[in-house]
Amino acid sequence: MGRKKNWGFSLSSRSLAAGLVAGAALILLLLTVVPGPAVGESADYLAGFARLDPFPPMSHFLWGYVVALLRHLPVKSLAWSGNVFSAVCGAGVVVLVFLLTSRIPHDRNREEVEATFNHNAVGLLSGLFGAGLCLTSIPFWQVATRAHPATFDLLILLGLLWMLVRIGGTEDARGRLYVWEALYGMGMTEYATMIMVAPLVGMAVIWIMWKRRWLTVKRLMVVIGCGAAPLLLYAVYAWDYTQTDAFHWRGFHTFFDSLWFVWRDQYRAIAKSVPRVGWLLLFVVTVVPAVAIFYPKPQSKAGRIAYSIFMHLVMTGV
Repeated sequence: MGRKKNWGFSLSSRSLAAGLVAGAALILLLLTVVPGPAVGESADYLAGFARLDPFPPMSHFLWGYVVALLRHLPVKSLAWSGNVFSAVCGAGVVVLVFLLTSRIPHDRNREEVEATFNHNAVGLLSGLFGAGLCLTSIPFWQVATRAHPATFDLLILLGLLWMLVRIGGTEDARGRLYVWEALYGMGMTEYATMIMVAPLVGMAVIWIMWKRRWLTVKRLMVVIGCGAAPLLLYAVYAWDYTQTDAFHWRGFHTFFDSLWFVWRDQYRAIAKSVPRVGWLLLFVVTVVPAVAIFYPKPQSKAGRIAYSIFMHLVMTGV
């Protein structure tokens, strides 16, 4: 077997690349940020949580609390500060996409017996490509340049996924895992998508506990409890809504009426997340490529990887 070449890529290279990605994303988003109020959902959310709309939203309460804090900043307008906050969150999302994508394993030892390249280099290139696609995505750019809870919610989700990856690579991180579960439970009250992802995340947590030999019934119950305890925030949100005039104008009579509609709005967000038209195409361009890439490949005794290169080109095109 030939000797592997060392191209000098290491953890420091990933950190440097992450810093460059963060700087480039933040500069681009700040240069294109909307200078004032943006019509549509952005204005609706801002007006609602700033108590300018008599009927504030019944979802995204954590983002609403951030808006309430931004109102007290000595800046020219709430709309501008909200837009800049979305841009900062958007830059964080781009960096997390880079970090997560760059850590996807690119192990070709089963295909190419004599590996003559550094796998970290491939990871960095994949991370840069993924971050670039995220940053140049028109839907992402639209929510990242105006006040909108989408970038804030994505930052929470991807940040927690990154933390879970780091926990999985640490020998003794049971305490961090408990804290992580509490944060994920809090995130579910803010972002309905995290409820949909929860089963997959739960399986990942159990796998990490089994791999690290932490898995016992007692510890599993503690993990579940840590994740369920923050769901009491729903009661805080419902109580907060009872303090608004909209509580009476909507015809609510009790705290439980408010709580029910908070849950209902999250259910509707989940129900509308899967489109009735085009869901099959969405499945084909997301799940199928992921399965094809992560499925274990048979070892190539001859060392040929032409079919693998062709597969990566096809998936990149998709």
